[in-house]
Amino acid sequence: MDCSQGLNNMPSGRSAEEMSKIGRRFQSGKKASESGRRGGIASGESKRKQKTMKEMLDYLLEKEVVNKSTGEKVTSLEAMMSAIVRKAIGGHVESCKFVRSTIGQDPVTKIQEIDPVEIIDDTGKKTK
Repeated sequence: MDCSQGLNNMPSGRSAEEMSKIGRRFQSGKKASESGRRGGIASGESKRKQKTMKEMLDYLLEKEVVNKSTGEKVTSLEAMMSAIVRKAIGGHVESCKFVRSTIGQDPVTKIQEIDPVEIIDDTGKKTK
């Protein structure tokens, strides 16, 4: 630290007074316990919200909608998949890739299934 900066300037660029207002990085005793408890509560709330979002999405995907062209009732998930298949049939490349990978026809997966690599260690033992 340069002496011309003065004693009040901390390496972080904050004065000693500012640093004392911020508080210690690590707390001890009752204060630390209370901070940890509040953090745990906030974490639990966040996890519950995420679960709720997943449950809501599951609910919405199972909800029935009416197909405008046929008039039949289908789930939102069925309507989505139908739309993706229609786009794939129309030549939309990303939809084609999605359908292909969803039904397990991804080329990388097929290559690995057809031609597994054999590894021979120093003892001559073969492994896959």
